[in-house]
Amino acid sequence: MAGGKSRFDWLRLVRFGLLAAFAAGIGLLVHRLERSPEQRDLTRYVETTLPPLRAREQPILVEVARLGQSPGLAPAEARQLLVAQTIPAILQLRKQAEQVTTATAEARALAAEYVQALDKLLEACRASVRVIDNPKLSTQAGLAEVRRAFIDAEQARDLWDGDVRQACRRHHLTGPAAR
Repeated sequence: MAGGKSRFDWLRLVRFGLLAAFAAGIGLLVHRLERSPEQRDLTRYVETTLPPLRAREQPILVEVARLGQSPGLAPAEARQLLVAQTIPAILQLRKQAEQVTTATAEARALAAEYVQALDKLLEACRASVRVIDNPKLSTQAGLAEVRRAFIDAEQARDLWDGDVRQACRRHHLTGPAAR
């Protein structure tokens, strides 16, 4: 009889230990699956905010690429494209990007960095118009200035894109789709 009671206590202890381990596992799982405010805000920024911005940005980048094709547009056509379509589209996109609301400092910094990248693109387009409008500027010097401005704009956008991907990795999130 004493051996049976000891065995009964031992089984109770094992059952209690298993139950405690199961409860701890459930608690750990809930804790691991709960997202931080940074993760929630960054996820919203990448999944909800960026797709419409990128959809509006894509035609602009196509127009800018059209300017760099060889043989290129005539100066008057290039100026018309820049002044009538590209620059107003960038300004509208910039306005939309400025209206992005975020809850965390990191997402706010990424949104501001995107606006700065758009400013670089806008400045490159304006530099192109200035070069077209300035007959005193040599073709080589004007082309060098415009290329440098567009390279700066592309680098700023690539830097922003890299920063978004790095922030996603830092918070253990899947980054945005490749552009």
